[in-house]
Amino acid sequence: KKTSAETIEEAGGLKGVDLAAWVGDTLDADFWKKGAALADNVQDADGKLAALLAGATVTDKSNRTTTAKGTFPGTLTVTFADGSSLEVDQKLFVYNKKDDVPTDPTQPTPEDAVVVTYEKGDGVTELQGTGKTLVKSGETLEAGDFPTAVVDTANGYKEPATWTPEDKVVTENNKKFTATASKKTSAETIEEAGGLKGV
Repeated sequence: KKTSAETIEEAGGLKGVDLAAWVGDTLDADFWKKGAALADNVQDADGKLAALLAGATVTDKSNRTTTAKGTFPGTLTVTFADGSSLEVDQKLFVYNKKDDVPTDPTQPTPEDAVVVTYEKGDGVTELQGTGKTLVKSGETLEAGDFPTAVVDTANGYKEPATWTPEDKVVTENNKKFTATASKKTSAETIEEAGGLKGV
């Protein structure tokens, strides 16, 4: 009788699926299981091959971890219920919890990643730098995570700019932040010019 590995191999085999995680994440069997799939050309109308794969255990032969940010290629071992096994190559992308959106749009990002945008509002002429654009849901943005907001001081706006909303915890419902500055009051403008004198 053919082993599960032989049956799948003859049908076209498996393919590796690139995965993404955050620094510090624990990579368990459920995580690695997403790293192997039936190859694109496999015909599996009755779902028998998918069932064999669903019953398999997937382990990382390369013993990769999430101690540091980076791209880590490796090999997964897919062991079927009958003891036969196949190997697939794939990549693990590890991100800092506050990071940048990858330049390659096909590169995977962690499931709970939120894409954050920054905009300039009233009294701000430009934003310098990009700020942290890929953030784990639930993380709080600190001052250094934002782009630098350049205030329109020439037109009477005062530094520094303020980022809104006030709630800096990133979620799917809180991912757009706007920098605004307020106009100097007449008193501040006169004070800065040297003030008034008593007569």
